[in-house]
Amino acid sequence: MAVKGGNLSVLTPAQVEDIHHGSLEVLEETGVVVPHRPLLDLCREAGAFVDFSSEVVRFPGSLVENSLRKAPSRWTWHGRNPARAMHLGGDNVYFIGASTMLSVIDLEGNRRPATLQDARDFCRLKDALENVYDGYCVVHPTDVPDHAAHAYSLYTQFANTEKPWRARMQGRQVARDCIRLASIVAGGDEELRRKPNILVVINTVSPLANAPDQMEALVEYARAGLPIIVSPEVQAGATGPATLAGTLAVQTAEILAAITLIQLVNPGNPVGYGTVSSVLDMRRGSSPRAHRRPPFSTSPRPRWPATTTSPAAARPASPNRSCWTCRRASRAVLRPLWPPWPA
Repeated sequence: MAVKGGNLSVLTPAQVEDIHHGSLEVLEETGVVVPHRPLLDLCREAGAFVDFSSEVVRFPGSLVENSLRKAPSRWTWHGRNPARAMHLGGDNVYFIGASTMLSVIDLEGNRRPATLQDARDFCRLKDALENVYDGYCVVHPTDVPDHAAHAYSLYTQFANTEKPWRARMQGRQVARDCIRLASIVAGGDEELRRKPNILVVINTVSPLANAPDQMEALVEYARAGLPIIVSPEVQAGATGPATLAGTLAVQTAEILAAITLIQLVNPGNPVGYGTVSSVLDMRRGSSPRAHRRPPFSTSPRPRWPATTTSPAAARPASPNRSCWTCRRASRAVLRPLWPPWPA
């Protein structure tokens, strides 16, 4: 069952509107790089201004607003067990785990590459944790062929948890593989569309660009009617403006552009408004999330983009996903619970 959340109103309604309209101005005057010819054609047919040589699309505000109206404000992410489904939207709050970690710290404190057995163990651990709601396997297994890691990871989730699963956004073929696997488990393509059991997260390339493989996967998942959460990783002071308002404007522009693309491919497709954005540590030239020493690991400043994303997401009325780092809690709590289960 979801936790019922309140509303941390860091931004006033007027400030939310300013961010939204500033983002629309960025989209109409500067645009976003969309390196995918079929999407460029769709944008031009819909009335966007497309420069095919630079692959830059400038979106009219009316096109963006119309796309937002097509996106559902509530949708369900299903698990194999119906009681584990996540009903996203409104004031429902769900806590989920990390993803695609390349390393683990074992019980002796040694850091080593993540394995497929680690993925199984994390799935089973998360399946048993009452207040963790997804079943993603946390790590990227490094002991399987990399070109098939997405299939191993998805099958590991199928076999070890009843909670909702996550798939990968690494190009057309990976997306098709994941959709086919999920369809088999769901009972067919139409049943998968009716009750989506996988969700994907697209990360834009800030500022105001996208990766070709992410665009390929976006098209495949949208055609299948599967939920897509758009999560930019703007780093204020590096890949985005140094100010919070400027970072939010860039982040929101990237999200709105991706949501528009998704709705052009499949009107009504479930989408989410996310963020992994942070603030550059000007002293070290790196992300504050990488530092263990105060004030960098404990300062609220790096989490401002995440804190302000939730009220900003209310403007397009989409489910919101924000990422938070809690290094000390995870090291103190998760390590002693590391499961000694057999394969």
